[in-house]
Amino acid sequence: MEMREKQMKIDEQQLALRKKEMAQDQARKSSAAAQGKLFGDAMRASAIRTGPDILDGIPFFKNVENLFKVYDVPNELQAVLVRPFRVIRLKSY
Repeated sequence: MEMREKQMKIDEQQLALRKKEMAQDQARKSSAAAQGKLFGDAMRASAIRTGPDILDGIPFFKNVENLFKVYDVPNELQAVLVRPFRVIRLKSY
C-alpha cells in the first residue's frame, strides 16, 4: 500500500512537470518573435516581388493584403513583415 502511494505521488509530480513544460512550450510558440518568424517565412514563400516601376506596387500590396487575410496576420506584425520587400530605387539625374 505504501509503495502504491509513493508511486502515485511520483506520477502526480511527473504530470505536474509535463503540464508546466507544455505551458512553457505554448508560451514560446505564441510569443511575438515566434509569430513573426512563422508569418515571415510564410510571406517570403508566397509574396510576389515588386519591380522597378512604381505601378508594380499596386499588385504587390493587393497580394500582401490577401496573404494577411489568408494567414490571419495580426495587425501589429503587418508593417514589420512588409519591410523586407520594400525596394527603394533612386533615380540619378
